Amino acid sequence: MRDLFSPIRYRQGRDAADATRPATGRGPGQFPSFVGRVTANPVLPVGTNRYYSVHPVAVFGVEGEGNLATLMPDTSTTVLVCVIGPKAPAVNDDLVCRFVGNRWVAERFGAKGNGDGGATIRGCACVTIPTVLHMSVSGPCEGVFQPCVIQYGPTPANLSGLNLGANCFLSTTTFVDDFSGIGYRYNLQCDTIFFRLSRVYLPSAYGGAFHDSSIYSWSIGQPGNTCHPFLLSTGYIYPGGNTNCIVTISE
Repeated sequence: MRDLFSPIRYRQGRDAADATRPATGRGPGQFPSFVGRVTANPVLPVGTNRYYSVHPVAVFGVEGEGNLATLMPDTSTTVLVCVIGPKAPAVNDDLVCRFVGNRWVAERFGAKGNGDGGATIRGCACVTIPTVLHMSVSGPCEGVFQPCVIQYGPTPANLSGLNLGANCFLSTTTFVDDFSGIGYRYNLQCDTIFFRLSRVYLPSAYGGAFHDSSIYSWSIGQPGNTCHPFLLSTGYIYPGGNTNCIVTISE
């Protein structure tokens, strides 16, 4: 029987081999650029001018104006890439990696926040917060935490009864609870020096929207938690949760 996926397997194998080929005795011109998807291995580093683990990504899709491309990471292969900034990457960011000198190097562009001065939450120790944040997860998190983008904006009408305010931070992705089957979004709130992550469940056949209790929290002032640049990397999971589960929120 003909293997219909052999071209894909060949291209993924070729890309992975090129990405991991030893550097000794080879010039930059002999190395192709490749797309690398950032992964926590096991914990995502913090800051720029640091080495990040990436999976080589094969790019597919019919080439045509406006056509959708498909990105397929090879999770069996990991490459260390120095990210020089100006912004630190988040898990699942796709970077163009180039061979410079004798190392793989990538840039991660993007302004701090969205250029509008950021979000302001009354009483929060961080006077302004970037309106777009990235949540990364590493360790045994048992499906409770998922990597995602958390964005500040108007509170949806179907969540208006949860006292979230006119605007709030919510994940842009809706997830499904493994036990109840109800959809939920992550919500990030600030109370003085404390940031708390929780889940807001959407209306369903079982009833209206409801707000879960805090599942992870951070305190500004602890090492690894800063307002500028915005970073929450040293926190606490809910009572009874696996303390080896690490959740980080960054710009």
